[in-house]
Amino acid sequence: MAPFLIVPVLLVTSFYLAWFGVENVTDSLAYLGCFTGLLMVITATVCILGALGTLDHWYSHRFEISGLLALFGSVTALVANAMLLVATVREGIESVPYFVTWGLLAVASGWSCYVVYHTSVVIPSPKKVAVAASATAVIAMANFGYTQLYQPYHEEPRPILDAKFGSPTLSADRKTFSVPITLSVEVRGNVGVYLVGDQFVVYGRRVTTRSSGHSAPDWRHDSTDGQAELSRWTEMRTEPIEIGRWDLFGSWEDPGVPRSTTRLVQLPVDTPYDQLGVRAEFVSVRRDRVRLEPAFGSSAQYSWQDFRNQRCGSGPGDCVRYRGRVAESNSVARHTRDPRYLTLWWNFGPTLGTVGLESTIARRGDVDRSMSSEESSRLWSRYGLEKVTASATFRSLLDIKH
Repeated sequence: MAPFLIVPVLLVTSFYLAWFGVENVTDSLAYLGCFTGLLMVITATVCILGALGTLDHWYSHRFEISGLLALFGSVTALVANAMLLVATVREGIESVPYFVTWGLLAVASGWSCYVVYHTSVVIPSPKKVAVAASATAVIAMANFGYTQLYQPYHEEPRPILDAKFGSPTLSADRKTFSVPITLSVEVRGNVGVYLVGDQFVVYGRRVTTRSSGHSAPDWRHDSTDGQAELSRWTEMRTEPIEIGRWDLFGSWEDPGVPRSTTRLVQLPVDTPYDQLGVRAEFVSVRRDRVRLEPAFGSSAQYSWQDFRNQRCGSGPGDCVRYRGRVAESNSVARHTRDPRYLTLWWNFGPTLGTVGLESTIARRGDVDRSMSSEESSRLWSRYGLEKVTASATFRSLLDIKH
């Protein structure tokens, strides 16, 4: 009776392992996923050999090591099912069928280990050479896993963004001038990233001199009036002049390949601003953790047309929203977790505080909810979702206006 229960447990376990393993090998986003898939296929093969060994151990007795194969296959199935069960419940049970299946398989494979172990299993006495070879193999595998798998997977992409003003140029009629802005992006790690969204904001600053110095209560008034910088002798007003993007949303950046883009800002010579400032930022996600669907960059929806009753992330103004489904980096997560969607809000408004990018990766029912700091940290850890900002750069306009 026992083999008719043990063999199905081993075969069902091998089916799941082979299925997920082949998917990982063929569709993995990184070398680690391919290696994990290969290990899963090998583990599935061990379980199949364990099933064959179980039949021979109970009935034919043709091979002396059949009992050892049955025991090794059962132990392997127990470890594999336990790990799959832990992976399913680690971040909350999102797939009840898989949770129940692997829970039952883990219990059944544990029972198989107990039954097979208490039969007449012939376990050869260890040889010194075998022990030395096993120890060498373990050390080699540990070194390989650390240098080729652990380190690359935990290495950060380190994307860098820089924004600089160039030399201005007057028009032929000397009524307008153009200022070039160079935006440079480089991924300095060994991991590529998706450029989920990007933007630059050019803003003007007007400075008015006061006849007398302000006191603390006046500073409070300036602060509540939206001023980012407070001064006793000057009043500074900052206003967005131009908001733009420089790349296709959802494109990607390869590591070690710097890329620059230039945009022109045109203003009249008699502009009321004394200084120009530029602020640039982009949102990125690791390409070895997720796969972003190609249609993401063409999925624009407008708050004033397509979703008037929904929020623009945490922003109070208008926005353009982009949304697309992401594929997990491994087959187990793809099957056991609910589908995730990457949402990007490109917010803009009359002040600098209302201009910016927001993003989240969430299930369909949570896609329009803004993230807490804890959720943001968790998304960075799992997917590498982060916002990269260039240092603000300023340029005086006095040489042009006078």
